[in-house]
Amino acid sequence: MVNTTTGNDISTEQTIIPTPVIIEEELLCLTVGPYKEQITVNDFIAELDSDIQHSALRTDIAINTTYLVTSELFSSLEETKSIMQSMKKSGFKDIAILGKDGSHRLALGMYRRQSYAEERVKKLQDKGYKVLMKPVKKEINSYWADVAFLAQSATVLNDVIPETQRNGCDEVIKTSLLN
Repeated sequence: MVNTTTGNDISTEQTIIPTPVIIEEELLCLTVGPYKEQITVNDFIAELDSDIQHSALRTDIAINTTYLVTSELFSSLEETKSIMQSMKKSGFKDIAILGKDGSHRLALGMYRRQSYAEERVKKLQDKGYKVLMKPVKKEINSYWADVAFLAQSATVLNDVIPETQRNGCDEVIKTSLLN
């Protein structure tokens, strides 16, 4: 008999059978987090060491982008204050002076959505102000612990781990913990 895909004689081909993954039925799996600091996850694992059969730590990294709207750069603090007063008279109330680095400009808002920042820029430009929008990227780390434990340890874990930080494991995580 011939394999129509390879053209090889089937009697000489080897059939590869995937090895089944054995899941220990008595173990439960829980994903704990997110935590803002890795030390918190490490402390949690150390505290529950005798109740946890297997554990794995992981870090999720997200990039958060916000949009800062600022004025143009002014030549002096006096000019900055004057423009700020003018903007307030035009109805713009949420304004702060920036200038820690010796430069003089106004902060005119920080926005989570680019469309809101663009709307703010348009309103200011419509009143004749020269403004800029700058994306500000910030890396945010969240730390997680995936743990496998015996059913009799569930009460201890439930007492120590706040409900808001207990999440069920999916099969991929459970399998990776037990291999």
